[in-house]
Amino acid sequence: MRYGRDLCLAFVCVSIGISACAERRLPNSYTYVITNACEAVIEDPQEEIIVPQNVAKYVVIKEFIIGIRKNSCNLTRDYAGPYGFFIVNTKTGYVKLGLSRAELRDRMRTLGLDDVNL
Repeated sequence: MRYGRDLCLAFVCVSIGISACAERRLPNSYTYVITNACEAVIEDPQEEIIVPQNVAKYVVIKEFIIGIRKNSCNLTRDYAGPYGFFIVNTKTGYVKLGLSRAELRDRMRTLGLDDVNL
């Protein structure tokens, strides 16, 4: 039933034009923010966008946020940073966008993290 509730929330947000519809707390005061059905971002503790639209999927492993950005809604606006995989270290503030799958695996191995399936 959660799917129906989320779909309803997305519809209501788009219908009434709320700028920030839903938020999920991440490690070290980082936040995942869904602004509408096609736009989701990750903000740092100062509420600055560090991973721009569109965060399609992400996982949290220890202090790391690992995910993928996609232009899944054919957004025409030119958002900062390249699409592809990303990694955020919430302890140090390190952010790397636009990684290929192989680059992400290499970085995760260097950090002592297991591979993820996104």
